[in-house]
Amino acid sequence: MNTRTKSPLDRALAIATGWLVSSIAAGAADLNPPWAPLFDGQSLQGLTQRNGTATYRVEDGCLVGRTSEGSPNSFLCTTATYSDFELSFEVLVDDALNSGVQIRSASTAAFKNHRVHGPQVEIAVNGSAGCVYGEGLDTGWLSGPGGDPVKRGAFRRGEWNHYLVRTSGPRIQTWVNGLPVVDFEETTTKMPRGFIGFQVHGIRRGDGPYEVRWRNIRIRDFTPRRVVFIGAGGGHGGDAHQHLAGNHRFAEALKAGGLNFETFEFDGYPDDPQALAGADAVVFYCNGGGGHLVMPHLDAFDALMRQGVGLVCLHYAVEVPAGRPGDLMLDWIGGYFETDWSVNPVWTASFDAIPVHPATRGVEPFTLRDEWYYHMKFRPGMQGVTPLLSAHPPRETLDRPDGPHENNPHVRAAIRRGEIQHLAWAYERPDERGGGRGFGATAGHWHKNWHEPSLRTLVVNAIAWAAGAPVPEAGFR
Repeated sequence: MNTRTKSPLDRALAIATGWLVSSIAAGAADLNPPWAPLFDGQSLQGLTQRNGTATYRVEDGCLVGRTSEGSPNSFLCTTATYSDFELSFEVLVDDALNSGVQIRSASTAAFKNHRVHGPQVEIAVNGSAGCVYGEGLDTGWLSGPGGDPVKRGAFRRGEWNHYLVRTSGPRIQTWVNGLPVVDFEETTTKMPRGFIGFQVHGIRRGDGPYEVRWRNIRIRDFTPRRVVFIGAGGGHGGDAHQHLAGNHRFAEALKAGGLNFETFEFDGYPDDPQALAGADAVVFYCNGGGGHLVMPHLDAFDALMRQGVGLVCLHYAVEVPAGRPGDLMLDWIGGYFETDWSVNPVWTASFDAIPVHPATRGVEPFTLRDEWYYHMKFRPGMQGVTPLLSAHPPRETLDRPDGPHENNPHVRAAIRRGEIQHLAWAYERPDERGGGRGFGATAGHWHKNWHEPSLRTLVVNAIAWAAGAPVPEAGFR
């Protein structure tokens, strides 16, 4: 928190959380995760709608949900899941509309055909504001709907109200405008981890429309997350392709960020398949092509990806052979290096405009000489793909004769048309592929280039993002 005069929201948050840092769950007592935006105030990145036909939009930095006549309850849900956290937000709801925020919730085909279900913190003008209900379940109230009348009166009709939600193991605590509402152990649903979702309540035909607005949605995340780094020694010699050293640097940066990361570093693909069990993200920084470390394990690794595990591929690791390996890489991270389509010249790229995305927090414009692969093969229409680093290669990158990596008619035509080339990107997999997140970056030929703060921050941010962790506003360093 900065040193400016504290707003009412800041004061409420300080009152409610002042003692909480000392009560972190066992095993995470030394953590001090920063507050991070769960909603960037500009887009719906990292959020996906489940159930219902209510509409969601961004307006004046707010997330706005609007009812749809005859629709059941609708939910805009995070694509990441959380277990232990502190969630802070402000909410303004029309008097006639009941709403709520899902915590540790789920949506699966096995449960009522993807019906959103789990604990919901109530947003309501009656005495249940801040209480916890079993949305979509047969449990009814999980915390009990009542409470001290003074606490129940904390919710102010027609005004912005500040909520704080704290989860630690089975314990759930809530505050409304700085006043505690519930503090109980939630043992009914047995849902220790799940997404956060913003509800627009269903309405009958002829009612509404009504709106609910959220702003300043922030999270302090204590969720344990496991990241597996896979590299290989050797390479090109000297400073080039120092995969193991690069992976170690990224792992250390993750752990220094204050979040609950557990990292594992392997020289080669791990022999024990259990090494990848429970991973939230896998990072490949290794040689690619036919010698890519994933090649002997395509089926097993695809099964892992279908569980929603994040994947990051760096430099040569974005290349696999065309055909089934390439198709899988498109499914996993949204793009890849395809021989006789993509090229690998050394050139100086300048990034003057950095787009808004969790992975770009703390990333400033920069210029860097590297073996920047470009003219990557992406999913049709860039569906699900968000470019993060883009630049126009100079024409001298086309001087080499044609070859599988060097040049080809497709790339020459693209450069003549002036097409901008995407050199790093993020990808969100659709639910039918199990969800999950992917990231690719074509830089990283020389280890010294990880000294560039913006490039290093982008990659570490992306690893955290792929693992489902919230990225701090200033990014990782």
